[in-house]
Amino acid sequence: MAGFLEGLEKNDTPLNILLVDDNEADVKIAQRAFAQARLKNNLFIVNNGQACVDFVRHQGAYEGSQKAPRPDLILLDISMPVMDGFGVLDNLKNDPEYRSIPIIVLTGSNNAGDIRKSYAKGANSFIRKPVDYEEFVEVIDQVNGYWHLVTTLPGRKKWPA
Repeated sequence: MAGFLEGLEKNDTPLNILLVDDNEADVKIAQRAFAQARLKNNLFIVNNGQACVDFVRHQGAYEGSQKAPRPDLILLDISMPVMDGFGVLDNLKNDPEYRSIPIIVLTGSNNAGDIRKSYAKGANSFIRKPVDYEEFVEVIDQVNGYWHLVTTLPGRKKWPA
């Protein structure tokens, strides 16, 4: 992993990552994992799918780009109240203005149907949440490194503010 992340630490442009999860314990673990990750990012958290859509579209409680910058990456749980992860995928991936935002389904589900449905609805990746804290930190580190690498490729630009 060190070779993969080598040189990326010099990248001083943090990604805006939106974590969408209603499980407080998982959110706290994710926050600790992001704090320990080698690459620092801006982490924003919402606890249901509708709040995610509102955050991305700058509507409702998230009106104004200062409260809700456009995410460079969304980490999305599937099972949530108000609107589930599949509803978020339908909403954002069917809209030309938002479909290019990468969405990684990060969920406790290991159901093959959920995996197929996530990809069919436009998810960029599907990762099962590790139960072990150290494994979770490693997954967050890998996600961080990969998306920093992708956003620094020639021709790849960050989203407009």
